[in-house]
Amino acid sequence: VVLVHKSLAPMCPSVSSSSIIVTIPDISECSADEVLHATAQAALTTPPPPNNDCHIVYTSGTTSRPKGCVSTFAAVAHQAQILIDAWKWSPNDVILHCLPLHHVHGLVNALLCPLMSGACIKMLPKFDADEVWRHMSGDAGLTPSVFMGVPTMYVRLIATHAKQTSLRQQQLSAAVRSMRLLVSGSAAMPVTVHNAWRKLSAGGTLLERYGMTVCVA
Repeated sequence: VVLVHKSLAPMCPSVSSSSIIVTIPDISECSADEVLHATAQAALTTPPPPNNDCHIVYTSGTTSRPKGCVSTFAAVAHQAQILIDAWKWSPNDVILHCLPLHHVHGLVNALLCPLMSGACIKMLPKFDADEVWRHMSGDAGLTPSVFMGVPTMYVRLIATHAKQTSLRQQQLSAAVRSMRLLVSGSAAMPVTVHNAWRKLSAGGTLLERYGMTVCVA
């Protein structure tokens, strides 16, 4: 199944007869009938065999040149399911997603996990500290319960938080405290950043996830 926003549909290349293109309207235009129609289309597809190649994960290259390691659909699904169980993903979760999709962090942890668990994804085109705070605070509609980023993102969020008025800082800090899961990964986070985030959130702790790979779907 190829999912494509209506604005990009003309750019979508032709696909094989076994694939289906589902055009995604703007959420404000999406009716219940369209959701049911898209679901019915997806149900007509045949899942790929579990042992088929899914994507290539490139090692970080710390010991030699990066090496491409092929993962199967079964392996990727198993990896995602382990994270779903460990992080207690549920259909009640809403993740604010602004990570690149060519990394495992953005593709598997932050995209496949919520998709497989039925959670909602608010996808931003790129990371912007002001925009992330706007979503976290609930000023942009559905309030996220999960956020995943890299250390640099948290550094910028902390810096942006410091520029706000005292009242706005209290509002943003309260929003962070209400979130269920905040993860930092892809690089080691300095202790100073951990401490600054703990102070900002009045005791909240970031879950640090280790990983140094790049994924090409």
